[in-house]
Amino acid sequence: MSVFYQNDKGEISRTFSSYGRGGEPLIGTYTLLDFIPKGRDEDEHKIMGWLRRHDSYEDGVTGKTLAQQKQGTGACFHEAARK
Repeated sequence: MSVFYQNDKGEISRTFSSYGRGGEPLIGTYTLLDFIPKGRDEDEHKIMGWLRRHDSYEDGVTGKTLAQQKQGTGACFHEAARK
């Protein structure tokens, strides 16, 4: 994230820059997760490991994810795309 300022002469200056995880204060969910005991539940090698795609959960009936069920049907995302 970067913040710029334009003065009366039209000159533009960068007044602030943040890289990597510096933009997190703008994401309310992360701020709330930081307050709870397990936090984001991230270990040092798997950043965002808690995040799962909406089609990565098993459906409970067939034991297959939505992505596995849609393979070959023209779905825009499937397991092969992650490999």
